[in-house]
This record gives sequence, structure tokens and C-alpha cells, in this order.
Amino acid sequence: MRVVIVGGGIAGLATARALTCSGVDDYIVLEQAPELTEIGAGVQVTNNATRVLEYLGLVDELRKTETMSEGSTYRDLITDEVIYDTPAGEYAEKRYGVPYFQIHRRKFLDLLKRSVPSSKVRLGSRCVRVHQDDRGVAVELEGGAVVTGEVLVGADGIHSVVRSTLVPPEEPVFSGLLGWRSLIPYEKAKVLGLDRWHYQWWGPHRSITSYWVNGGSQLNFLGVVPSSEVHAESWKTHGDITQLRGSFHGSCPRVTAMINLVEEAFITGIFDRPPLARYVDRRVAVIGDAAHPLWPFLANGAAQSLEDAVVIGRCLARANADGVVAALEDYERRRLPRANYVQRRSRELEKPSHMSDAVQIRERNRRLAAKMASDPTGSWMRDWLWGYDAVAAADAPIESTWQEPAAW
Repeated sequence: MRVVIVGGGIAGLATARALTCSGVDDYIVLEQAPELTEIGAGVQVTNNATRVLEYLGLVDELRKTETMSEGSTYRDLITDEVIYDTPAGEYAEKRYGVPYFQIHRRKFLDLLKRSVPSSKVRLGSRCVRVHQDDRGVAVELEGGAVVTGEVLVGADGIHSVVRSTLVPPEEPVFSGLLGWRSLIPYEKAKVLGLDRWHYQWWGPHRSITSYWVNGGSQLNFLGVVPSSEVHAESWKTHGDITQLRGSFHGSCPRVTAMINLVEEAFITGIFDRPPLARYVDRRVAVIGDAAHPLWPFLANGAAQSLEDAVVIGRCLARANADGVVAALEDYERRRLPRANYVQRRSRELEKPSHMSDAVQIRERNRRLAAKMASDPTGSWMRDWLWGYDAVAAADAPIESTWQEPAAW
């Protein structure tokens, strides 16, 4: 059985590594870029993601070089007052069995890249069309070359070509939000007095996320604002920092000081796609952002890609060439309910993050304060997400792999 993986990002390389760990060595990764690189800034490797990386044999390297998160703190953008805290660090490692890391996206991709033989990755290979029949799949590349196999995994992101095998071609849906992303060196950022936590500041129609990466040598910064506040010519470019400062004018002194430390930032739009009713069409499956792109408010996009990767790898390992269709259907049954739920929750969290009505804000803060008092470990909020074991779920009886948690 030969597996063709379209996309050499986090989802695609994790799938390749998962196949190797599951005993499947006949695969090829097709990446459209001339080299495996990643833009962006931070990735939060929450405990559910670390559990997959442990299976992939990659956790020891993270322990040596990366920042372990001590928890998440949610604060008011204007006053800096704590709204809600969720501990991580030693507590979360003890509760969930593995740590929670914060890492630069490029280093995360490099970690995965080193785990996959270079002979298994074909660069400069842009997928333009996908064909399948009862015998196998064929990926037509730009320039006319064709790559064949018995199964195709689409890990080609939010602009996925492979996704159009399952649903009619569609453009990603723009959220109306833009993200300003930057990295601030420790020598400058240390004046902010930030511990090794994941910080979020919530404010009217906007928010900030910040945490240490690269072993604590850089502070990751993400500021989410309405697109109307940024000139259109700045989108997907290094933007005018005066616009960033204007969007967060009136923030608390610590946030203001942080933004004043930002010297350069690039801007990306936050896009979405409708939830899929299926992830599989016979011999073709989609994973990661090709299946369920997430807004950033749950910090679990990379984690869900890793969960997909280990499950599809284990399902394919149980199949032979004649059982590919059943194996992919098994993957879909195990992953679609959970991943679609996480996708929905990541959207819904935009509302409490960006509230502007004073009455609603007071009620939000009251409810979260009550939750923190009754459950200071935040298990009601985190167990279903951080405590999930995708490795066990890949092999467990299907009825025990996922149960949707109670409403918040």
C-alpha cells in the first residue's frame, strides 16, 4: 500500500512520521514549496499534542530546548485584571501525563522534518488535480507529472485542492479579523514581567495573545483586530506599526509597553471553512486545516493536526491494499466528531474574547470567577481538550473514542 500525502506542513509531516511509527514505510510527501519552511510565530503544544509527539518519539528533544508552559491567564485588556487562570506546568503534566510546551512554528516544523527521511519528501510539487478509481489514486502536479498510490491524504491546508474531492470547490470564508504577529527579543521584553504562561488580554472587538518561545529567548505576540482598522494594502505584508498601536490605544500600561516594543509585524487574515459532514471519499481523506481550520482562540490548530495524523496512521497500519476504503472510513468515524467540535468551540470563543457590552462583560467575568473559585485547576475547561489521548483513541473501540463534553 502506497500512501500519497499532499502537503509538507505540520499535518503532512506528522502523518508521514505517524505512518513510519505504525510500520507503514511506503509513502511520499508532495510539497508545493521549493523548501520546507514555515512563517508565523508561536505554536502552543498543549498536552493532547504532546501525547502524540511522545508516540512519534519527539518529546525528548522538546524537553531539552523548549519552554514548558506554566498555564494560561486571561486578563482584561484595559485594566490588566485577571479574569480567569488555568494552571499547566507540573500540575498539568501530572494530571495528563505529559507537558505543555510553547515553541516557534519554524522550529516545530524542523522537528518534524528531521523525523522524516528526505527521500520521502518531493519538493516543488504542486497538486492541481486528484483522480481516483477502484484501484488507486493519482495526483496530477503542475507541469503534468502524475504521482500514484493506493490512498491519498490531503494535508494541504485551508486552500486545499484535495478538499474539492469531497465538496464542491469553495473559497475560504473571511472572519473579518486580522492577526498582527511578531517576536520580541527577551532582552527587550523582560521589562514586561511576564512569566512562562500563555497570556491573553480580552478587550472590545480585539485581543492579544503572548507567550515565550525559543526556550524563552523571544516573546510571541499575536494581536487580533477588526480588518477595518488595517489598510487593505497591508494585508499579508509587514504592516504599518502605527496602525497596530492605534488599534490598541487605551490598553493597560503593560500591553501598551508590549506593543511599543514591536518593531516589525506581519499581518494575516483569519479564515474559516464550513464544517465538513465527511472527511473521506473512498480512497481520499483530508486532515488538519484542509478538514477543519480553526480560529486561534483555543490554541489547538496544530494539536488537532497531530491528532488526525496519529489516528489516520494507525488506521492505515491495520489495513492492506484491499482495505484502504474501510481504513479511511474508520479514521473518519474516530476523528470527525471531535475535530468538528473543536472547530466549533474555537469559533465560539471569539465572542467572550471580544465582548464590548459592559453588562455582558460583567456577567462573563462573574461566571468565570465563580468557575475559578469552585474549580481552580480549570478541569471543567481543559480536561476534554488537553486530557484527550488520540493515540489510545486510534485503537480503542469506536464507541469509546469521543464523547462531547457538557455545555460550558
